Amino acid sequence: MALQEGLAHWEMYKEKTGVTLDVQLPSGKLQETLNLVIAAGNMPELMYMTNHADANRFGQQGALANILDYIGLMPNLKVRLSMRGTKSASVHFAGEN
Repeated sequence: MALQEGLAHWEMYKEKTGVTLDVQLPSGKLQETLNLVIAAGNMPELMYMTNHADANRFGQQGALANILDYIGLMPNLKVRLSMRGTKSASVHFAGEN
């Protein structure tokens, strides 16, 4: 199910970045949906993980890319992560396994 278009925060993201996000809510339970999407290899460009354990598990399985490998391309994220003291984070980029 797609989130309602025209909501102020989605419009703000589009205006500030020039990027339109196709945001979808999982049908059913989030954990089951994550497992199915990852198993099918039909992953979106951006995914929400409810906890670090799932992100670590899926990362170790090779389903997620280490965002720190791309940190040089994202100076704003680099600053945010340094402010939080974050040592690791993961993100999946579309088309990568």
